[in-house]
Amino acid sequence: MPGADKEHSQQYFRYQGVTIADELVLWWDPYRPTTSFESLSYLELSDKFYALITDRPIPCDLRTIQALKGSALALDVYSWLVYRLSYLTKPTTIPWNVLQMQFGNNYAQTKGGRYMFKKDFQEQLRAVLQLYSTASARHSR
Repeated sequence: MPGADKEHSQQYFRYQGVTIADELVLWWDPYRPTTSFESLSYLELSDKFYALITDRPIPCDLRTIQALKGSALALDVYSWLVYRLSYLTKPTTIPWNVLQMQFGNNYAQTKGGRYMFKKDFQEQLRAVLQLYSTASARHSR
């Protein structure tokens, strides 16, 4: 649920009852980041989340993910677009400020930050649409 803290003029999101995992154990060594602890790390999905993702899977193309792996933003845009297009029944307009709240938390909330986010998002959307040619999406200026 979106909200605002009037005292600090900040926006925030609050979610309740969103449990994706019953247990998570993640091992890593910040001094040796290339050391693999895969055999010790695991994630146990909650029954509700597991049912959700197996009952309504989103058809991501692993070749597209592989091609976009150099950009976290491109991967996020692709995953989001695949998900959105799986259930939309009519064209939808999403304002730039909403996209920046979802994808651009590392961009300043200034005119320059909004400009850079929009520029980077458009660039990554173009890269995604080159690979995901059946998607129908466009951006406005």
